[in-house]
Amino acid sequence: MPGHVSTDNTNDLRWLSYIRAAAKARFEPDTELDISDCGEKVRQIINDHLTSYGVEQWIKPITLFDKDYKKKLETLKSDEAIASSMEHAAKHVINVKMSDNPVYYTSLLEKLQQILDETKNDWTERKKQLEEFINNDVKMGETEEAEALGLTNKEYAFFEIIKKHLLEPDEAAGSKAKEASEVYISQDILDLSKDIAQNVADIVANTWVIDWTTNPTKTADIERSIFMMLTSKYFKQIKMDVRKQLITPLLHLAKKHFATRD
Repeated sequence: MPGHVSTDNTNDLRWLSYIRAAAKARFEPDTELDISDCGEKVRQIINDHLTSYGVEQWIKPITLFDKDYKKKLETLKSDEAIASSMEHAAKHVINVKMSDNPVYYTSLLEKLQQILDETKNDWTERKKQLEEFINNDVKMGETEEAEALGLTNKEYAFFEIIKKHLLEPDEAAGSKAKEASEVYISQDILDLSKDIAQNVADIVANTWVIDWTTNPTKTADIERSIFMMLTSKYFKQIKMDVRKQLITPLLHLAKKHFATRD
């Protein structure tokens, strides 16, 4: 803006820049505020304002990856503000980790939505339930469930996708028992899913070669090895169509967890 600008306009600009930065921090905590589309003078006004009086520090996003996560929450003054920050911090972690274990983190997203629906008019209760959810499910839930099964986190990701595919035919037939919103799964399904998960992990680890995730020929070799294992060892327990359906999600997870050799 080459001409004279009134103080009212510049004050409005400062206030709107604050709202924009605060909204970005709250709703998109994993991205930086981008003002590259603003002119040079406007960028200078925004930068000067957001760094003055500690405003930039005040609106920094709160994520569960922060070592001082709890201290940052304590600076908020109301149950509503705390609960809102916890909600978005939980969503951030779930979104970041979704590709590591899609089945598990999709279930967490559903559980989070249930908490939000049930505590719609009670910020104190929402804060309490979100705290329990974050501590018990988001932070350590995946690792604890994997350890309880005697699996690594990588194997647990395979386990969840395998279990889901093995259960879907029963669910479609209406034979999966439910009680008090809990799904009861037979021990045979759990043992079978665990066994297959460990076998898939072993195959990928033992046949791993450099750039297998980007080289179509090498990818096809591992894909073929997984399918042959499923067919030779589990043809009696798993129908052919289910075996075929498993290949794509298992290969996708293999690429995610075994892109490099640990």
